[in-house]
Amino acid sequence: MGVVLKSSNTSTHFIKFKNCIIRTSNSDETFTIKVLSFLYIFLLFNQDLYKNKKKGMMKLEKVKVFLGGTCASSTWREELLAKLDPERVETFNPVVPDWTPECQAEEDYHRETDDICLYVITPEGVGFYSFVEVTDDSNKRPERTVLCILQEANGTKFEGHTLKCALKTAKLVAKNGVFVAENLDEVAAYLNNYKKDNPKKLTKKEE
Repeated sequence: MGVVLKSSNTSTHFIKFKNCIIRTSNSDETFTIKVLSFLYIFLLFNQDLYKNKKKGMMKLEKVKVFLGGTCASSTWREELLAKLDPERVETFNPVVPDWTPECQAEEDYHRETDDICLYVITPEGVGFYSFVEVTDDSNKRPERTVLCILQEANGTKFEGHTLKCALKTAKLVAKNGVFVAENLDEVAAYLNNYKKDNPKKLTKKEE
């Protein structure tokens, strides 16, 4: 690790460490203290470099999220994006102006490969396919699935039998291991703190 060189003058020493050469003098005791101090500082410096490098690598690792759920004229995606940390979360929005077979293929790819499949379902939807998708994912990949049912959105509400079915679906997928959030703030908090290499344990909400 280091080499100590002694000159003809016994009171003068040189330390060769890596590509550094340090000249020391005085007593052997002083010399030893200087060597140890130098090594200590060197190790601390390299430890800080390692921590900063590791921190930088972790910062670049984003969680990829598929934004499934209600489309129509719903604004929940824009509202959620405003709450997400762009340094931590990368999203895929399947909603496009002109739908093509290529768009379907890309959506299928992200649903299969993204770290999280998020389904936010609001009463603005005109169909029930999102309920089918989240139920399917709760059986195939519950640890990667997140559901949020907004009972009210932009002046519309889930009511009566429709509300009952929506809440029953949430209870069913929660039993399968899906994380069920009550609002977009809970969704954002979960995604912003999600770690790909060590995801936190999913919370099952059985209401």
